[in-house]
Amino acid sequence: MSCDLDAMLERMRRAGVQLVHRTGRLVVESERPLSDDQLAFIREHKADLLAAIPEHRPLHPHEVQRITAWLDRIGERDLAVRAEVLELADQDPVQRVAWLRSSAEVAEA
Repeated sequence: MSCDLDAMLERMRRAGVQLVHRTGRLVVESERPLSDDQLAFIREHKADLLAAIPEHRPLHPHEVQRITAWLDRIGERDLAVRAEVLELADQDPVQRVAWLRSSAEVAEA
């Protein structure tokens, strides 16, 4: 990814804009309307963005089971927190890996 592309993506992230690659489509998630510059950037670089952003893969049922078992083992009973953990694990691949790693560490202990 070019420096200009990286810099613009970082500015968009700071502005609350998230780009997600889902089944070959570029999905834009933002609480506020996008600026003209943001829209132009996305249109101009769509192919590069799709190539650079890993494709979203939903949580596998086995991963849900592992994370849920981990939440049980650490004593997290709040249903809202449990739902938020699973949603974040589904949406954020870095967080997913971290919680799956934590579930393995707790299982080994």
